[in-house]
Amino acid sequence: MSTRALVATDLSDASMMMVENLSLLHDFQVEAIILLQCYEYPQVADELYPVYTDLQKDTLQRQEELLRERGFTIKVETSFGHAKQEIRRIAAEQDVSLIVVGSQGRSLLGGAFLGGVAFEVMLHTPRPLLIYRLLVDKMGTLKPSPVHSEGILSHPLFAVDFSSANRKAFDHFLLMVSTQKCRKVTLAHVVDPMKDLDEELKTIARQRLTALEDEVRSVGVPEVESVVLSGHAHKKLLEVIDADAISLAVLGTVGHTFLHEVFAGSVSQYVARHAGKPVYLIPQMD
Repeated sequence: MSTRALVATDLSDASMMMVENLSLLHDFQVEAIILLQCYEYPQVADELYPVYTDLQKDTLQRQEELLRERGFTIKVETSFGHAKQEIRRIAAEQDVSLIVVGSQGRSLLGGAFLGGVAFEVMLHTPRPLLIYRLLVDKMGTLKPSPVHSEGILSHPLFAVDFSSANRKAFDHFLLMVSTQKCRKVTLAHVVDPMKDLDEELKTIARQRLTALEDEVRSVGVPEVESVVLSGHAHKKLLEVIDADAISLAVLGTVGHTFLHEVFAGSVSQYVARHAGKPVYLIPQMD
């Protein structure tokens, strides 16, 4: 499991809120964090850049202190260039096991960071990616996404599509849940709506999911359930994920459904953008 994570920050209030809630990374066996702040070239060219950077130094130092207080070893990195590219480069150079980004936020220098970059990184992430979603309530107030009272790994959902790439993602998922933090796992598969074959496809899926259930139990998870749904994968998965019991949505970023719909290009992206829970994306890794 993860021992070192890269946490991307833009030093906004939203980013601070994310950092304040990152004790949950202990559940992923994270011990060390690289706290990364990226400056885009247009920001550096701004005549107010020196003023902004002075203001941000205090914020970055406070985030570092918060993470140290939560028991992590911290290394602070600042980088110049496109945030998406710098996150990927530093993640590879530092050999991190997990990238963490928020899904909302805007930097003091005026560039949208945690919102747009989160999804740019998602498309080509070299490492597993945890998207910590920040929500806006009815009053327009930003707040952290709810984390299950028993921990982020207490009841994860894994989206199954039975592709070879999804099988590799499932192997990674088994390592994730082989800790004492996980008390229940939900395996979810969505079949394409085909009137004449719907029930037959569901039966086949349930049979295949039974074998995966046994594998999850073999790593020490006490309770496993499978759900097989029919319809549009992204909408059906969201219905299950947004149920109160689910603590984390886990999806592979490569795969396909029965009709060869690109899993990363539609379902994973849609879920990552719209789920009210944290989302963990597993890329195809060698």
